[in-house]
Amino acid sequence: MKYKTNIMRFALFNVLFLSLDYVYLFSDYFSNDYESLTIAIMDNSVGYNNLFYIAGIVATVIFIIDINHIISIGNSALVVRKGKSGCIRYFLFKVLIEAMLISIEFVGAEALICSIRFKSQLLFDTNFYQCCILYAVSLLGYFAVVGTTEVLIYVLLNFNKVSSIIVIAMFVGLNSLILCGLDISPIYYSMFISEWFQQNSFNVIEYAFDLLKCICIVLVNFYLSNIIFHRKDLIFNEQKD
Repeated sequence: MKYKTNIMRFALFNVLFLSLDYVYLFSDYFSNDYESLTIAIMDNSVGYNNLFYIAGIVATVIFIIDINHIISIGNSALVVRKGKSGCIRYFLFKVLIEAMLISIEFVGAEALICSIRFKSQLLFDTNFYQCCILYAVSLLGYFAVVGTTEVLIYVLLNFNKVSSIIVIAMFVGLNSLILCGLDISPIYYSMFISEWFQQNSFNVIEYAFDLLKCICIVLVNFYLSNIIFHRKDLIFNEQKD
């Protein structure tokens, strides 16, 4: 089934959201729906939207494994058919598509359940859907960085699948720095959603700058992957001679 992985991921995210935020969705934990939505559900420090545990570890590990599987299929034939540069461009294309899909799935699970649970007027009054779109775009930037890093390490290790273990360790470690007070990982560019709902504020310039940083990292990873792939071929040819 072509979209089996996407369906399974979306189902998993729905289960995670319901299980982690059940107390805020269906109990009297808060006095009204507005508090439940703005103070708890759309908070980056608790439940499903906890950027460290859920997006930063669970979704990140799933994404890296999926990307590693996608780019490891038929490499020899792919290089012959598309050439070295074409192969790297293909990897980049696949990474961006998968990054977009997992971002939509991750935020979409939340949007779907909240649309069922809360009144539409509350969601419109809090600009919930606009925030979800911006949230998905910021996650897209993060996952694009993760995916292109996986491609870079994969090429650097001469198409060895152990690259996924290394990249998982890299990003789990980077995301874990939040425990030391360092929110330098691109995953924390999505922390704006707490301010959106709890302080009714949104820094457009900071958001745009964060996205620009992700784009720059993606381009650097793409460039380095291309250079390394070409150089490895050159070295191999010299060894054969």
